[in-house]
Amino acid sequence: MSEREWHYVYQRAQEGPVPESTLRSRLENAELPMDVLVWSEALEDWVAAHEEPTFQNIEVCPRRPEPKSNPAAERARSSSDQGHRNEAPPAQPAAPQPPPAPVFFVYRPAGNKGPYSHEAIVMMFSNGALVGTDLVWREGLANWTPLSVVLGIQAPPPPLPPPLQPQPQPRVRPAPRVPPTQTHTHTPTRTTSSPTPEGIGRLAYVGLSLAISIPFFIIANASSGGAGGTFLICLTLHLFVSGQRLKNAGYNPWMVFLAFLPIANLFVGFACLLAPAGYAHTNKLDSAAKAVLICVVGFLLLILILVIAGSR
Repeated sequence: MSEREWHYVYQRAQEGPVPESTLRSRLENAELPMDVLVWSEALEDWVAAHEEPTFQNIEVCPRRPEPKSNPAAERARSSSDQGHRNEAPPAQPAAPQPPPAPVFFVYRPAGNKGPYSHEAIVMMFSNGALVGTDLVWREGLANWTPLSVVLGIQAPPPPLPPPLQPQPQPRVRPAPRVPPTQTHTHTPTRTTSSPTPEGIGRLAYVGLSLAISIPFFIIANASSGGAGGTFLICLTLHLFVSGQRLKNAGYNPWMVFLAFLPIANLFVGFACLLAPAGYAHTNKLDSAAKAVLICVVGFLLLILILVIAGSR
């Protein structure tokens, strides 16, 4: 079975692939830090070595410290060597040890991630595993700080929103043009509602008048005396029938008493003989009333002509 191969990023350089045993040996011998970013085909993204279960059980062997030079011993040695070799230069003092690299922690709501070296943080930012707005902390910072501020990188501006698509305007169908010659002006028709006529009509009025008058004349001619009571009865019946006729024409029935006044009796006679039903509301004569009116006017003119001719 072939050994699993790994890639790792150290000092901003990607190395690999290397066998798993080789990478484990370098981690155990402290040739690589435990926060170095590693990756294999089974992983979706780069992770720190101490977060990968494969390397969590590694016991890192401490490096053997390099012997430090003693300036006093070196001066004594150099002074003793001057007797043997005057041309030997004096020993140089040991260079000071570099300060420890900063260690970073990344804030996550589920739990902080880290520690990471500066190189690991930069690589994770380059690969997109971290963004400029992620909060990080290292020794010397008073609080969690955005990664873009710590690295001195200007965060990219947010992407512009997509342009608005123009909404299609609904097509408005133009109204058909009406030629001026076809313009019609609608005049509302005023309808007048007339009440249902009551009383009696013209034929009934004429028939009842004859039925009352004929017996009165017969009784008056037959009896030499006592016709006064018969006249009052006949007059009362005539007034009642005429009042019902005026009611049919649309007038007040009490206007029948205008028959006892001169000139006003002409209006009562016209309304009883000629006015159709509801004449007070329509003021229109029907064909029968017009025919009777023509006959009456012709009859009056004939009498007037005869009177004038007889006076000559």
